[in-house]
Amino acid sequence: MAQSISSSPTNSASKPSAPSVGLAHAAALLGIGALLALIHQAWDFHLKLPGHYGLVWMAGVMMTRHWSPARWAALGSACGYIGGTALLTHGAHAGLTQAPVYALCALVVDAAWLLGATHLRRLAAAALLGGVAFMLKPITVYLLAHGLDLQLGTLRFGAVFPIITHFCFGAVGAVIGTLCHGVGAQYSRKP
Repeated sequence: MAQSISSSPTNSASKPSAPSVGLAHAAALLGIGALLALIHQAWDFHLKLPGHYGLVWMAGVMMTRHWSPARWAALGSACGYIGGTALLTHGAHAGLTQAPVYALCALVVDAAWLLGATHLRRLAAAALLGGVAFMLKPITVYLLAHGLDLQLGTLRFGAVFPIITHFCFGAVGAVIGTLCHGVGAQYSRKP
């Protein structure tokens, strides 16, 4: 009795699976995050605006997200960023104080990517994702500080301005990352 393999959606062979990510790819994701930490430590824009590092952070995260087939690529680069910051500032405390908010931003980017990666190649969608993901940083810090009755940095004057600036810098950074990936992808395809 011969069995036929159906091409129905219930057949496990027809279901798309996440590409396996090897050790070298995982190391590359961590390395990209560490590079972002190095850029953050070495290149301060001196804009004196909250969230200005979102330009570089979201550009790097979005370039990584476009480049990598790994399901949690943004989180992998966030882990590299956290570790790189801890190493570059000579203490785990510096890397770990920002770890939850950067990990949250990366998780939002990865989750949105899993839900609709093809839409995120559009600049408006990338900008919206980058802005929303990066503005979660001051919202989270504000909620924690407010709940614990702490006064933290620019949030001591209220949350509206930092939330707006984080959104704007995150959105612009995401657009930069998406454009850079597009240019790089076109350049790599030329003979």
